[in-house]
Amino acid sequence: MKRLLCKIKRQLLLVPLGFLCLSGFSKITDWGKENFKQTAQYAQPFVTAAQQFIRTVKIRNQFSVVATFDVMLLTDQMRMLYVEYYKKSHGLTKAQEASLRQRQLNENKYFISMYIVADQADHIYINNKALFTGEYQKSPALLGNKDSMWHVHMIIAGKEYWPESIRVVDLPTEYSQCFGLASNQFSTAYLVRFSAVDDHNNYIVSPDSKSTIVLQFTSSLYQADMAWKQMTYYMK
Repeated sequence: MKRLLCKIKRQLLLVPLGFLCLSGFSKITDWGKENFKQTAQYAQPFVTAAQQFIRTVKIRNQFSVVATFDVMLLTDQMRMLYVEYYKKSHGLTKAQEASLRQRQLNENKYFISMYIVADQADHIYINNKALFTGEYQKSPALLGNKDSMWHVHMIIAGKEYWPESIRVVDLPTEYSQCFGLASNQFSTAYLVRFSAVDDHNNYIVSPDSKSTIVLQFTSSLYQADMAWKQMTYYMK
């Protein structure tokens, strides 16, 4: 009985100590908020809105990642989000803003464009035992020429289209934020452009309806697809 009473007394003594600790912690957090006021970050809404235009695919060989592709489709809407964010961060006059908007929209009249942030393993192991025998070869260039490890093409309504140009670029800071950790010192950024019209001068992606755009990456060993389903590429 005495032991029980002692135990109860000890627990009762801990209650006010708990309140004191909570009170002290509250004062510390208030002091932190007062003396270390955080600067507002207006980039987050732009980065969040941009995610609907980004697709990611990882090509795996058992437990290892052979290559990773993060792709942003530069639709009219994505470009206008960029203009709004660029205007805030750089400060534009109304005339400069209107000019930037028009340039962005005009580019989509001629091209279906996308940024690709890609990364691949430095070495290719020849067979399943190569990891232990040491047999490997250095990976060739990732994208952009006939000897590249990977090739990319677009599929819309069952028809295949090949890029007009693939070039390595320094990803604009505004877009780089949208890719998060995928955009780093080990990855390579590409601007890939497909013609907006076919051989008969008809738009590949209909300006009047939604389209499903499939991007396919192929190598001598692998094939991987990503898709933007029922995507509106042009703004009305």
